[in-house]
Amino acid sequence: MVQFTNLRKLLISENWVPSQQVPVKDFSLCTFFDGVRLNLGKLENLNLSDWVLDISNPVDTINKLKRIFSSLPRLVSLVLDNYQEKVESTDSEKEYSETRPAPFFILKPCLKSLPNLARLSIRKVNVSREAVPMLAKALKYRALKNPVEVNVQFINSEIIEYISERLDSYRSVAYSYNKQTGILRIEQGDDTRPNFVQFSMRGGQMRLKMGGELVFSKSIRSTNL
Repeated sequence: MVQFTNLRKLLISENWVPSQQVPVKDFSLCTFFDGVRLNLGKLENLNLSDWVLDISNPVDTINKLKRIFSSLPRLVSLVLDNYQEKVESTDSEKEYSETRPAPFFILKPCLKSLPNLARLSIRKVNVSREAVPMLAKALKYRALKNPVEVNVQFINSEIIEYISERLDSYRSVAYSYNKQTGILRIEQGDDTRPNFVQFSMRGGQMRLKMGGELVFSKSIRSTNL
């Protein structure tokens, strides 16, 4: 890294073949990002697609990442497409599965601690329903600092709808979702005025917001006349 101090774009994508993937452990993950901080101060775009994480101490690791990320002000675009968690197979060999939910903890410091993150790609990531409230909260935090675009292409449609529902409940942010591109854009809301009324219908739900607060929601999926 020391020879590329002016590097602005870096792609380090893992091999997509499960048997050839090398898991990234706590120390290696923190060491890598610290190396970026020390040697690639001008880096703007970082692509870490298909990484497999093997994290044994998420609390300590996330605290270290927060400190490192806060010193990366030029990093505005981060790609974490198809990142996964290491899983053990039933036999003696180790394998990696796309069906196991990816660890959420890596997204939280990215969204909260990278000073100027504007684009995040998590295409094909298996996001669990349990992680959605925390993810939506982290997206809200980022949007209040600066608008952010998240590529959620090829993520389960029910998960995307649930993320939308959570974002709908926040008074302080607004969002839009483009199904063709998979881009979810979140920014600070402009509909927080007390008398502002917003009506929307999406995903079989009728919603009414007043002053940015969700005051009414009703399912209209199966109405028999």
